[in-house]
Amino acid sequence: MKIFITGFAGCGKSTYGRFLADWLQMAFIDLDDKIIELEQRSINEIFSESNGEALFRNIESQHLKKIIQSFEHFVMATGGGTPCYHNNMELMNSAGTTIFLDVSKSVLQERLLQCGTNRPLIKDLTDVELKQYIDETLLFRLPFYSQCKIRVCPEKISISKLLQILEADIKIKK
Repeated sequence: MKIFITGFAGCGKSTYGRFLADWLQMAFIDLDDKIIELEQRSINEIFSESNGEALFRNIESQHLKKIIQSFEHFVMATGGGTPCYHNNMELMNSAGTTIFLDVSKSVLQERLLQCGTNRPLIKDLTDVELKQYIDETLLFRLPFYSQCKIRVCPEKISISKLLQILEADIKIKK
């Protein structure tokens, strides 16, 4: 079984993913962490190269495919943009169960203001620029996130409720 947690930066993909993986007794993979490990450089370093984001999206897609082929069972926290490039959303949907963590813009902005310096696409943005970035980027990404098999709002349901949804929708038996 392969479960992919998607959503915007700061929505809780890693938190939910780790919890689900523990509950299901499966491996947890943070795609960004895996890229850092395998590339032996930070995401910021990749983004700083010429054509940095395009380079990163190619690397990201390659590692996503390798992980899907190499592991039978896992819970993965994808990068926020992962579903939007190189038919990754289609690939994830065909390989397993996709979950979109749909968090409000105000909560995303609050969370990203607290930790934004570690994220290459937002590290130099002012508060106003960050709000505009979230608005514009969500407009682009929502059609991809909306293709997920399961959509939940972490602000409105607990992790235990998500587990109930998973049990009902994909018949997970612990």
